[in-house]
This record gives sequence, structure tokens and C-alpha cells, in this order.
Amino acid sequence: MWSARIRTPKSACWFPPASAAPTAYSASARDLNLLGHADVIVANGLGAEQFLEKALAQKARATIITLSDDCDVIESQYSIPDHHDHDEHCDHATINAHVWVSPTQAIKQVKVLTRELARLYPDDASKYQANGQAYVERLKLLRDDCTRAAPSFERRNIATFHAAFDYLARDMNLNVVTTLTTAPGHTPTVAEMAEVIAAIRRNDVAAIITEPAYADSNRLAKTVSGETGVPVVQLNPFNTITGKPEPGSYETVMRENLAP
Repeated sequence: MWSARIRTPKSACWFPPASAAPTAYSASARDLNLLGHADVIVANGLGAEQFLEKALAQKARATIITLSDDCDVIESQYSIPDHHDHDEHCDHATINAHVWVSPTQAIKQVKVLTRELARLYPDDASKYQANGQAYVERLKLLRDDCTRAAPSFERRNIATFHAAFDYLARDMNLNVVTTLTTAPGHTPTVAEMAEVIAAIRRNDVAAIITEPAYADSNRLAKTVSGETGVPVVQLNPFNTITGKPEPGSYETVMRENLAP
């Protein structure tokens, strides 16, 4: 959900590893060097890419395209963890950064990217606009699939590992009644775990959602499931994929989330 256009004899793009969750990613020295030569950096924004702060300090004149600029955001209950020190949390944002998990918001992000690339590179504007519109149409089909699936859920309360699914839940009229942790990397206290278990029991939760990007999500979920009897389901908020990103990777992952 972030990339950089590097100034080279032939224009090139750099992407962090596909297995790297954006909020937990730490840029290597090589990454920072590449970003230091970027003309354009594409970012989700809303505090999701903290590693960019160091890169931007080295190359302040790169143009930033913030994909979340036109999104309908949700206020976050928690601060984003400072991954330079996993024991500390900081108030980088008061907005939930996971807008891309909603196809509805992803459409808005593609439109922002299309508009800004066309503005920055007018000679290629028609290509950006055609490609952007084609992708928007694909995302509309995905959005419609989510809309059609939404009424089939008999119980609408869920618990999630962290607040990654709030935007998708809003799209599908689901209620995230609690999260297992305030943020990845934070180990819940005994008191916090007791509150989570109580909330799940009180709200007739249908499923506890884990994520493939975070091994501790399975451990916490199994503990809570053992206490509540609520089943564990793994979904991917497209914060990590296996292998090289391919055209359609986002739609594939999101449709896998919809599978029974």
C-alpha cells in the first residue's frame, strides 16, 4: 500500500517486501537510500507508514501522494505503536489507518492515485486515467460482492485481533465489539484479557478474527476461544501476501475473505 517512483534513466518503482505489514515495517539502509532518490512516494497515510518519517527527513523534496486523502475515516480507539521501541506507544494518529481493507475506500484511494499521477506526469495522464478507471471498475465488482454477502450473516458481532477490519465491518454492517489487543506488538495485561472475554460473552460474538501477518494473533485468539467457546477465523486485511504481488492480488485476497 506504499511505493516510490525512483529517478533513474528508466522510471522504476520500489516496493517493500510483500510479507511486510505496513505498520510494523522497518526500512533497511538500502530501502532508505532508494527512497532518498525518489521523486514520488505513494503512501496510505494516517500514520500507517512510520518508517517514512526517517526517509522523508533525508529527502524532504519528494512529492508525497497520500492515498487516504479522500477516504471516509473512522476514529481510532488506540494509538499506533512506535516500532522503534515495541514497549512504547505513541499518538501518531487518532484515525484508524486501515482504509484499504474496505473496497469502497480502496476505490477512493485509486481515484486519488490516478488524479495525482496524471497531474504530476501530464504526458502520461491519459494512460493513468484509463488504467485507474479500469481498476475502479474491478473494485466496484468486489464491493458489490461484499454487499451481496453482507445479508447472509445471521450474527453480526465479531471480535478482531486489532482494529484492522473496522472499515470492512462498516461496509458489511458488522459490529466489532472488541479487539484482542490495542495494537500488534502489545501484549494484553490480565485485566485487558478479562475485559475482552467479558465483552465477547456479553455481546454474543460470532467469531474471533485473526490475521496471518501476526503470529501472536493465533495465540491470543486460541486463549480467548478456550474461555468463550467462540470459533476462530483467519482473515487477511491485505497487510501481507505470500510471494510477489500480482495484478489482482488485492481482489483475490479480499474474495478469499468472503469464502464460507
